[in-house]
Amino acid sequence: MGILLKKENIFKTILAVACLVIGILFLVLLGRMVDFVESALCTILIIVGIVCILIYCILPADNKVYSVMFFGILASVLGFLILLVPRFFGIALSVIIGAGGILLLTNAVKLKKLGSKAWIINLVVGIVICAMSAVSIILSGTSVAKNILAIFFGVNILVQGIYDTVALIILVKKGKNNIEITDYEVKENEQEQA
Repeated sequence: MGILLKKENIFKTILAVACLVIGILFLVLLGRMVDFVESALCTILIIVGIVCILIYCILPADNKVYSVMFFGILASVLGFLILLVPRFFGIALSVIIGAGGILLLTNAVKLKKLGSKAWIINLVVGIVICAMSAVSIILSGTSVAKNILAIFFGVNILVQGIYDTVALIILVKKGKNNIEITDYEVKENEQEQA
């Protein structure tokens, strides 16, 4: 049990540190980080798409999996679309961000109906996200839009890293207590059986 908790905590620690580092990189490098992610995503999509198409072509006729071919074509098209139309990436991310903002606004309405005070936070964050999304779409292709996306992702990932770190600290403290209790119970049971 203790070994499993240690391995899980190591993974969670690495993930939390990665979130903190990536969030800081987004906030420091702004538009350059968005360009890097765009280029990396484009390259990965094209390579994965070509590999999937090749796998489909190599398979014997009776073993062909059409979803592999479909995924390969879709990944390649998206990769080339990002490569050839740089605004596409920014607009797609802005629309996804806007959808998240709209979900927060609908949650705010539901929370208000339930009488929760948390609806105000959802409303404010939802409005800010929708506004950032709208500005990014309007200014897509400009450095301002890339900076807005970088700030949004940087803050989002940084907050996730901080949240993961705090959760990890709490889990480690509670985990140590649970392990000590479990070990004590095991020793107590062994003594009763003897």
